[in-house]
Amino acid sequence: MELQAVGIGLDFVLITIWAYALYLTMELSNFQKNQGRYTSAMPYFVGATGLFLLISLIDPLHMMTYSGSA
Repeated sequence: MELQAVGIGLDFVLITIWAYALYLTMELSNFQKNQGRYTSAMPYFVGATGLFLLISLIDPLHMMTYSGSA
């Protein structure tokens, strides 16, 4: 049971990291636009979303492993 709680806590940490990466993406986009050389934030957003999806694919595997031992 403790391991499952750790897994859930880890999910919140990873989601927070993803949200912060998204925030930084938008800030970087605004900064570059204000400097007069606008560059798209899309690559950063796609990268952050891809990382999040990869984590969400891996996560059920370790949750199933932990729930077996609980």
